[in-house]
Amino acid sequence: MHALDRHSMYVMGGVTFVAKKGSWPSRENMRLHMLRGVVAGLMAFTFFWGIARVPLAEGIALSFIAPLITLYLAAFMLKERIRRSSILASLLGLSGVLVIATARLGDGQSDPDALWGMGSIFVSALLYAYNLILQRQQSLVAGPVEVGFFLNIFSLGTI
Repeated sequence: MHALDRHSMYVMGGVTFVAKKGSWPSRENMRLHMLRGVVAGLMAFTFFWGIARVPLAEGIALSFIAPLITLYLAAFMLKERIRRSSILASLLGLSGVLVIATARLGDGQSDPDALWGMGSIFVSALLYAYNLILQRQQSLVAGPVEVGFFLNIFSLGTI
């Protein structure tokens, strides 16, 4: 499905939601929707900008750092408890990402454009991790149609 078609469906769903519910989200909820939309737009931009500059498999593998970051962000921002096994697993996953990054950096002949691409993918991973935290916060205060509507409005406006 074309991205614009998908956004159009969310807008139509959002209009329906607003018409049925008859009320607009609170200022705090709107701030959360706006923040997540901007984060999601920047996340997509930095990911696709980076993936155009590194081999696809390498870029995807580098992006796998996002769930590892999310684990620690959830503990810090949401006060979730992290089990010892999760910490160990995240360190093993991080070692895999480091192997990939070191291979790219260690040969001394890296294309500067590819290094910028790697950096962009890491920024995207940070944004994705933060996006997941915001998504969790949204799920506690708004329904899926409201979330989808405002995410697409604000992320489309960011890009």
